[in-house]
Parts: sequence; structure tokens; C-alpha cells
Amino acid sequence: MYDSKRKTGFGLYFLFAFGMAWLCQVGGCIALLQQNNAVLYQLALIVTMFCPLLAVLLVQKAFLRQPTGIGWKVQGKRRFWLAAWFGPAVLTLLGAVLYFAVFPSRLDFSGSWLVAAYGGEMDAQTLRSQLGVSTLGYLLQNGLFAVLLAPAINMFPALGEEVGWRGYMMPRLKEQFGLLNGRLLGGVVWGIWHWPLMLLVGYEYGTDYLGAPLLGLVVWCVVCFALNTLLDILYEKRRASGCLPLRTARSMPLQHCRRCWSPLQMPIIMYWDPCPLADRRAADVGSSGLADPAGDEAGRKELNPKATAAALFVRRLF
Repeated sequence: MYDSKRKTGFGLYFLFAFGMAWLCQVGGCIALLQQNNAVLYQLALIVTMFCPLLAVLLVQKAFLRQPTGIGWKVQGKRRFWLAAWFGPAVLTLLGAVLYFAVFPSRLDFSGSWLVAAYGGEMDAQTLRSQLGVSTLGYLLQNGLFAVLLAPAINMFPALGEEVGWRGYMMPRLKEQFGLLNGRLLGGVVWGIWHWPLMLLVGYEYGTDYLGAPLLGLVVWCVVCFALNTLLDILYEKRRASGCLPLRTARSMPLQHCRRCWSPLQMPIIMYWDPCPLADRRAADVGSSGLADPAGDEAGRKELNPKATAAALFVRRLF
């Protein structure tokens, strides 16, 4: 009886996590596409990120009437916090090196990123002069911010997803399907959860790339599998004996790790030709992926550095 109710509760978790999130995603996309309301779109994305946490609370408190297991006791060794904080920078750098090694023609030192970021009204040299910043200086500023400050700032919006996915979903998937299958299924679930945004407004990869829109959905699931595996390994490494199955404080390094990816991509964008910032769609506001030009067909035929790093990580798993 208990196992049956527990399985039903797990099913309800997915129903709530997907149902509430997809309503927010579709509503935010409609506001952006029909009313050009980027603020409402951003708010919808923020609410979306907390839907997995809300699903946990609804299932555990309202349906199963059990403790959630959520707590704020800080646990774990320093090396796991350091790995979560600085690991994404290393993987992003390796992914960029591999990407530009395969596609050297995409490496651009002309400053097209700066021209695109400021609307293309002035050339790169004029912008550098007026802004008083060099390419190297801009790279260092963005790199230091991405590594040192961005994870601390961005970890809070990630709380809702990390508690729901890694804290609640992953232990149950691994218990039922095994370690590798559980992580694979968890990554696919996480990827599919983003699909409405990707289909409606080109979240992550835009709308004009080879195989759009179906290939982007598949590639994103591969990326999510790699990230989910990395985050789950960190989560398991910090699991202490006798702890409750869901511990918010144990998810904090995961939040640091996950929210490192977005700002770390900006230094890579600076040397990407054609610049992905050019002709940016409004829908890319708030996306954690590399924005792509809606009208630049040539610039989106290859996978971006994050997808390259994910593919490399998945290859090492097998």
C-alpha cells in the first residue's frame, strides 16, 4: 500500500513539475511574442525554475503527508564545493579549445562581439576607444565575474530546480532504474522540461540552425544528461550517512556549479565568428545558452562550445 502510494506520489511530482512549468513557459512566450513583454517573460522563467520545488512540497506535504526532508544544515568537504565552483570554468575552457580546434575559422579576434553587443552602429576600434576597454581587459573582467561572483548571485534561482531534480527525482530514479539508466533518464527528463521554450522562442539554440528545431531538442537532452550526471556525482559525494533524502544545503554546491555555465560563455562568445550576439532575438533574453542570430544561417551549423564540452563528457562516461 505504501509503495503504491509512493509511486503515485512520484508520478504526481512529474505531473506538477511539468504542468506548472509548461504553463509558465507558454504564458511567458506568449507575452514575449505577442506583446513584446520581456519583463513578463523573465518573470515567467523565474517562476518556472521553482516549479520542481513546489511539486515536491505538494507531493510530500499534501499527498503523502510526510516531511519534505528539506533543511539548511551545511554539509560536505571543501573539495566538493571547490569542484562545484571552479569545475564549470575548466570544462567550459576545454569545450572551447576543442570547438575552436575543430572549427578554427570560427575564432575571431576582430571584436565583432563588441560591435554586435552595441547594435552595430560603430566599428570595433571606435567602440574600444569610447568605452576605454581593450579586448583582453574585457575578457578578464567577464572571466573574473563569471568565475568569482556569478555563481554566488545565480545560485538562488537555481534552488527550485536543484531541490526538485537532484534532491528528489534522482534518488528515486536511480533506485528504480539503476545508476546509469537513472542518470540518463533524469537528463532526458530535465531536457524535455525545457522543450516548450525551445520550440516557441528558440531558447538555448535559436531557430535557425542545421536540423532545427528537432536536432536542438536532441542535443539539449545530451547536454542535460552530461550536466545531470556531473551534478548528481557532486550530490552523491556530499551525501552523509543518516541524512534525510532531500537536503537543500546539500544542493547548494550544485546550484553554484549549475549557475556557473551561463556567465562563463560570454568570454567564449567574444571570439566566436560569426558573433552569436548579432541580430539577437528578444527571446534569447534570460536564456542560459548562447544566443544565435535569427538570420545568420552560416553561423549556426555547428554545435556550440557548451554542447561540445557535454559531448566530450558523455564520451568519457562510456
